[in-house]
Amino acid sequence: MDSQMKRITVVVDPSVTAADCRRCGACCIYEVCEPCTDDESCLSLKGKVGLHTTCTIYRHRPPLCRDYTPGSRGCLESRRALKVGGGVT
Repeated sequence: MDSQMKRITVVVDPSVTAADCRRCGACCIYEVCEPCTDDESCLSLKGKVGLHTTCTIYRHRPPLCRDYTPGSRGCLESRRALKVGGGVT
């Protein structure tokens, strides 16, 4: 992506907030990225998806993670795929 362009993310479900991320973690499993994966999930994600999660590299996370917006279509698709509450139908 051009460094001058900003990614536009449409929030589909505003009830899903950043606070939900601390227990969800679905995007870290569903949208795995290099270099922090083991081909199954993010190696930096700790905890149990859907209950309580934390990112061990949060301050230094890659752009894919930084650009993921709570309540966006990608967020909701991740939640639905992993059967975490609030997924898009």
